[in-house]
Order: sequence, then structure tokens, then C-alpha cells
Amino acid sequence: MQSLWPFLTRELRDAPGRANYTLRLTLSCAVLIVLFMTLHIPFLAVALIVVFYVSQPNVLMIKLVSVVFVLTVSVALGGVLLIIKWTYDYPLIRLVASVILFFCAIYLMRVLGKLGLAFFVVALAVIYAQTFPSMTSQSEILVRLLLWLWVAINTAILVTLLVNACFQQAFPGYQFKARLVVMLRQTARRLSQPDDGTPPPTVTEIAGQFNQLRSLYQQAARATPEIAASPQAWQSLMAAALSCSHLTALLQPGDDHPDARRRIASQLNALADNLPAAAEVQPLIVPRDGANSAILQEIAEVLARLARGETIPLPQGEVEKAPLLLPDAWSNPAYLHFALKTLLATLLCYVFYTAADWQGIHTIMLSCVIVAQPGLGATMQKTWLRIGGALLATLIALLLIVFVQPWTDSLS
Repeated sequence: MQSLWPFLTRELRDAPGRANYTLRLTLSCAVLIVLFMTLHIPFLAVALIVVFYVSQPNVLMIKLVSVVFVLTVSVALGGVLLIIKWTYDYPLIRLVASVILFFCAIYLMRVLGKLGLAFFVVALAVIYAQTFPSMTSQSEILVRLLLWLWVAINTAILVTLLVNACFQQAFPGYQFKARLVVMLRQTARRLSQPDDGTPPPTVTEIAGQFNQLRSLYQQAARATPEIAASPQAWQSLMAAALSCSHLTALLQPGDDHPDARRRIASQLNALADNLPAAAEVQPLIVPRDGANSAILQEIAEVLARLARGETIPLPQGEVEKAPLLLPDAWSNPAYLHFALKTLLATLLCYVFYTAADWQGIHTIMLSCVIVAQPGLGATMQKTWLRIGGALLATLIALLLIVFVQPWTDSLS
């Protein structure tokens, strides 16, 4: 329990943009539920799952993911339709063909990095479509079910995109400026309150901030006219914020030079309040009689250069870009084992679903694909988090079904 509480405190602490992202995700689901119940569109469960994976940190990324999802889902459901057309009277051949398609989707989901998320939706659609032949023996209704599945998935994508586009906080330009403001204020607080108990950022955290800021800057430069009009000024501002944050992390414990700290913190707060214009900075000479004199003087010089409009170079290094295809995609047997294990788990659930003849558990196969999604991590810690989260969510869902759902059968 002692180790669990610090872990929960660390994981659930406030983070920039988390509350707004949660609001956008919740609102997307709510709008989708109302839309599906009003228009009597089927497959709401699949649509809600798609919302969670289409939702990205900003609108630009959602647009890219949406285009990829629409294309891959259309091709996948077209392939399923052809499989059913040619093997309608041969259930075993149909199952084998669908299993091969599902296996390929899971394998590509594992080896294609970020693009693998598109094949996650392909695997989801393929395995879910396998429940349709057991629902009806009429080929026309079967085709309609496949088309409704296509409508449900793409409706979820469209609703997610539109809901996020209604929030200013979902655009990369706003996120970039907000991240700069947070970094500047945190740096000012570390200078003015050195003994508040907050640990300085580690080298790993600073590198992560650099990668996130540079990625947001590149997206904002393409999507935000204000930043695209003066990219060099914003890049210098980003470099100054990163340099000041890095330098304050190197400060030795203590409260030496309180006047210089207070003046620099005031300049940082003024800069955060007036982005992108830097306030006029009076020259500051820090007495060299302390352990932190050189660092404080360098921070003051960075702010002075920024106020004079000089170009401040970014720290050396490049944003680490994940490869489109993993280097050992065709040689590492771990990916093959992953796809086989996911396939076997899904087939076991399919056999149970078919044997039980219980339509209420038609999403049981989807759970296998969701749990296997590589983006959730593969460590034992994250495995236990998945199990614990699934049990807790199941308990909450059961309580809602028993005590709340009987009172909410319709929108009225």
C-alpha cells in the first residue's frame, strides 16, 4: 500500500492539457451516444472504442489519423465483404480467410509503430464482422450489417474530429504557447522558491520536454498563421525557455543571490504574460561570490539576448523519430509470437461466444484486441494495470447497469 499510494499520486497528478483532453473525450462519447440513440444507428460499442483511439493530443493529428482510419477500414471491410461473398456457403473457409486477415492486421499493428494504430481498427472490424453470419442467414441483411459497421466507425471518426475542432485548446498553436507559458512559470517558481520541496527536472524529463516542444512547434508552424508568420522568433523563444529550464535544474541547493533570483523570476513571468513579445530587460550583473553565480548570470544573458531580438539557437540534437517499420520487423520472432497469442486468445473467445449463443457478449473478441494494443505497453507493471483497470471498470459498469441504466432507457 505504501508503494501504491505514491504511484497513484504520481500518475494522477495534474498535467498540462489533461483535464481538457478528458473533457473533449467525454463530450465526444456523449454526442456519439445521443446521435446513435436518436438515429437508431447500430454498433455503438464499436463506435465508442474508435473514439478512444481516434482521439489524439491535437486536431492536426486527429485529421491525419482520421484519414488513415477511413481508408484502412474501407479496404478492410471491402475485403471482408469479398470473403463472405466467395465463402458464404463454406463457413470453415470463411473463418480461415478471416483469421489470416486478422493475423496480418495484428502483426502489422505490432511492427508499424504509430501507423500500426490503423491496423488496430482493421483487426477490430475484421473480428467483429465474424459475429454477423451467426446473427442472420440472409445474405442481404449480412451486407447491410457490414455497411452499418462502416457507417458506425466513420461516424465516430467524424464526431471526434468535429468535437475537438470546437475547442481552442485542441489546436497545436495554442498547445505550443501554453506549454511555453507553463515552462516559463515553473522556471520562475524554482528560482523564487528554491526550498519549496519540488524536485528539479531530471535529464530525461528535460529531453522529453525538448522533444514535445519541438514537435508541437513543427505542427504549429504548419497549422497556426501567427507562428508561421514569424517562425524564427518563436523558435528563439522556445530555445530561451528550454535553456532557462535546463539551467535552473543545475542550480545548487540554497537561496543565494535572492535579489537576482527575484529579478530573473519577474522577467520570466513577464515573458510568460506577454508572449511572444519579450519585455525590456535591464542588464543584470550577478556577483560571483556563490555556487550559482555563473548559472544565474547565464540565465540573465539568455533573457537579455531574447529581449534584444537576437537569434537563440536550439540545443544540439534532433527529435528522435520512430521508424515507420521496426528494423527487426521480419526477423524478430517476438512479433510473430505476439500475433499468434492474440489470435489464439481471440479464437478462444469466439468459440465461447459461438458455443454460448449469447449475443450480449458479442464484444468479447474486441476485448482481446484492445488489451493487445501495443501502445498500452508490455511490461508486467502495465499488465497488472490493465487487469486492475479492467476489473475496476467492470465493477463500475456492473453497478451502473444495475442501478442507473433501468432509469435511462431512452433520451427522454
